[in-house]
Amino acid sequence: MIEIYEIVKAVNRLKERITDLTAQVEFLSKSPSQKLSAKWLDTEAACAILHVSDRTLMKMRNEGDLPFTRIRRRIFYQASDINEYIENKLRIKNCRESSRVSEFQGFRVHAMDAEDDAKDAEIERIRNSYKQSKL
Repeated sequence: MIEIYEIVKAVNRLKERITDLTAQVEFLSKSPSQKLSAKWLDTEAACAILHVSDRTLMKMRNEGDLPFTRIRRRIFYQASDINEYIENKLRIKNCRESSRVSEFQGFRVHAMDAEDDAKDAEIERIRNSYKQSKL
């Protein structure tokens, strides 16, 4: 009986992991980096790809987060630099999420252990009451 319960728990954990991985694959397949086909992008195109405003893009430029080239009064960004920026941000985000998930899973394991202990105690109590009623 306990072995079946352990197998069911393992299958449920695998289902959750598969769901998480599927969500990550879908997110990465819809990544704006796939849209980068031009070698140079103007401010408007860079804003559209990064999903930021022109003011935010200017802030990123001033802080040195995103390299740029100024030709006369226009500013251009290399597609490879934007792609690298996106990949770095995704990598950082995934690292943060995985640490949060592992913390949550650790909490969930402790909660499941407490639930299992409570169920075991309840089963033991029922067994004892059944044995006493037999006597």
